[in-house]
Amino acid sequence: MKMSTTQNINMKSLLSFFTPALFANGLFAQNTLSTNHATGKVTYRFTIPVNVNVTNEEAYEMASNWFSGHTKECTRSNVSVAAENMSGVNKSNLAEVEHEFKNTAPVQSLDPASNRMTIKVVTKYFGENGGTIHALYVQGYMILTVENHQITCEVSDFRYNHFNEHSFQFKRIQNWGNSTSLDPVATLEYIVENEQSHAEFSKFYSFLNKDLNRMVENFTTAVKEKEALASN
Repeated sequence: MKMSTTQNINMKSLLSFFTPALFANGLFAQNTLSTNHATGKVTYRFTIPVNVNVTNEEAYEMASNWFSGHTKECTRSNVSVAAENMSGVNKSNLAEVEHEFKNTAPVQSLDPASNRMTIKVVTKYFGENGGTIHALYVQGYMILTVENHQITCEVSDFRYNHFNEHSFQFKRIQNWGNSTSLDPVATLEYIVENEQSHAEFSKFYSFLNKDLNRMVENFTTAVKEKEALASN
């Protein structure tokens, strides 16, 4: 099987005071994806204020260490059962898929001179029985920058690969309303423009919204534990 893979929030404090961007723009846990209207791309932007006593260089190093040391945070799934433990799985094909989406080193590039890094994020979403979504493997890229005592995380450039959940061969996404189907490999923007089973896809959108937010919340918790989170 030949693979063809891919490549506003002001967190003023944490926990009970946490007000992430997805709450602010009404997308958290909702059935639409966050879109940059200027570019038309699915984009998530989070900002984390840093204590004035912490230099930009120190904040950058903190972020680099956290994402390098918490690789599981950057590969997420809506199911707790590993794909290889699901019934009827072609393990040979699955192994190839998992290899292509391997994300053991999510920090893809570091640019300390500009306090900027690129981080790969992988999401594995399995649809419900009888639905049009089977095994949807999505990857996007986070650009993290530190400037003026603020950490900015912008996640975009999402592409997906869609597989049969048993054979793990490419599978087009069916539209039950007519005879059309969606390409097995494309961008999230393509899905948003063409999907017709919105009740089903909205569950995926909601999961992605919540899960990306949860990843940034966990990182923000680490910033707070280092006493580097600004209080306002």
